[in-house]
Amino acid sequence: LKALSAKPYKEQAIWFLNGYWNEIFKNDEKELENVYAWVKIHEEICPKKKKGCELNEFDAHRFLEMIGETLTVKDMRAFLRSVDIDFNKMVSLTEYLVSKYKVKWRELIHKPQDDAKAMEERKAAQDAVDLAQQRTDEATRAHKAAAERELIANHEKKEAIAKAKAAKEKEIESTKAEAEAKTAADASKKAFEESAAAAEEQKAALEKVLAEEKKYKDKLAKLERESKDTSLGQVKRMKAANMLAQSKSKPTLALQTAKVTLTASEKRAAKAAQKAKTAADKSAAAAQRAAEALQEAKNAREISEAAEKQAIESAKRAEDARKAAEEAVVAAQEAFAQAEAELKKLLAKPVGSGQGSRWWLQREFEDMKKYMPKSKLKKIMKQKKQEAA
Repeated sequence: LKALSAKPYKEQAIWFLNGYWNEIFKNDEKELENVYAWVKIHEEICPKKKKGCELNEFDAHRFLEMIGETLTVKDMRAFLRSVDIDFNKMVSLTEYLVSKYKVKWRELIHKPQDDAKAMEERKAAQDAVDLAQQRTDEATRAHKAAAERELIANHEKKEAIAKAKAAKEKEIESTKAEAEAKTAADASKKAFEESAAAAEEQKAALEKVLAEEKKYKDKLAKLERESKDTSLGQVKRMKAANMLAQSKSKPTLALQTAKVTLTASEKRAAKAAQKAKTAADKSAAAAQRAAEALQEAKNAREISEAAEKQAIESAKRAEDARKAAEEAVVAAQEAFAQAEAELKKLLAKPVGSGQGSRWWLQREFEDMKKYMPKSKLKKIMKQKKQEAA
């Protein structure tokens, strides 16, 4: 019994089905499904999963709750004592089945099982089923992951293309800043020219003032000499003195006009110089903004183009991975077809002593068929035919 209880849950169940096929399970699909479900529950809650063979008190209690046989702690311990045939404080699936169906464990361990040839054939069929299951699981996971990666990669590719396009448009728009800078430079040049012209005007006005001042001073000097020249008559000297006094009190009209013109030209020149300075500052600022905007747009475009290229390459790799995963799905289908063929051959042979083994194999295969990605496989096959055409 210890040897039987040390086998994995599945093998314990198959041994029990083989042993009591005719007495209990032959015409009772419900009981067969119960045993199958109990194995799945044991494999789920046992820390060792499919490699496990017995449950501790806590997990045994969980098992009974899951199948609707809830017990109090006291009743649970009484139950454990009743089913723990080998007294190791653990409950194997065999011990539970012996108690559940009220059979003799000594009789169970001697019940006939598959003969060597049937076991070999069953093992071949089981290996085919296991291979199909493995490939199906791997292919399904790989295809799902690859499809998700491709979806993300295509989304990132779409975003990268849009960003690259936006960056190119922004770079084009940055040339507007260059145009604005040119306009500012033209305005600065014009203001500079106007300032230069105003400065020339101021210079001419200053020269005019200096010239008129010289004339005025020369006139005063002449009148001063004549007013003191004793060689001249009294009348002439008096006339010169009067004119000197008048000239000193009031400069000449030409000199006054020249000074007024100079003052006006100085104001215009200062205003023009300030305007030129402001225009030059604006021009320099506009040129700097244009250069910065253009460089920023250029950098953004280069970065976005690199990201676009990388995203396109990633999307291509994701597409290739998805296609490889589709090939794996096809390979899984081939393994499935092979397993199905092996199973059909086995089931077509006369029934011997391993009816439980055969039922279990068929049941596992049917279980696996439920999870085969049929719709996905059809879609892949259709797509491959279209690509081939």
